[in-house]
Amino acid sequence: LAAGNVMAAAAAKGVSLFAQRNGIRAIAEGGPVSIQAHTDALAVLADKAVTVTSSADSVEILAQQNVVLHGGDSMIRLEGNAITFETSGLLSVKGAGHPLVGAGGQAAALPALPIGTATISHAIDLNYQYDDLEPVQGAPYKIVFSDNTVREGKLNKQGFAREESTPNLPYYVEFGEDERPWKAPPLETSDEYKKAQPEAKRQIEMERQARIAAGDTRAAKDVQQ
Repeated sequence: LAAGNVMAAAAAKGVSLFAQRNGIRAIAEGGPVSIQAHTDALAVLADKAVTVTSSADSVEILAQQNVVLHGGDSMIRLEGNAITFETSGLLSVKGAGHPLVGAGGQAAALPALPIGTATISHAIDLNYQYDDLEPVQGAPYKIVFSDNTVREGKLNKQGFAREESTPNLPYYVEFGEDERPWKAPPLETSDEYKKAQPEAKRQIEMERQARIAAGDTRAAKDVQQ
């Protein structure tokens, strides 16, 4: 897929990306990359190492309730107004000094997530053609949905119509007649046409013409129809 400007995709149910080999990459040459789960959890899982790097700025981890770091049998929990260290072995604190000052704190600034579902517009394209692919011009149509909703209109000169913002429901379509008056096809009398006719059809036509010449009124009516 390639786009010179903007490319967008939306799904009412779900979207999955899978690559069996060579991985998946998401790269933004300019601008941010955003991954959001508006109403549920977001999980990052890897069989091997996970690396988070900020080459020119900082890394921030924010949470409304708590942040828990696990490594082996040890844990650091940041929650509310407490920090808890837990380990089954030695706890080492290394530094040039260990000053203990008064209490202090600052609430995490968490961005609000949007509420609601995506609005996906559905449309129906209608194409109505004769067997020779000539469009059925100006034919009326009626689309009936499973909830008895009805959309009506007329096809254009290309035998096409598009209905926007339609219900996402099963439907069936009824088409009317071509708006143009019917014209009988011209009779083909050339030698090339006669040679191209199947032999059986040509024999039937010759027999009918003979009946007309003999005064058979029924055969004459068949020709008029």
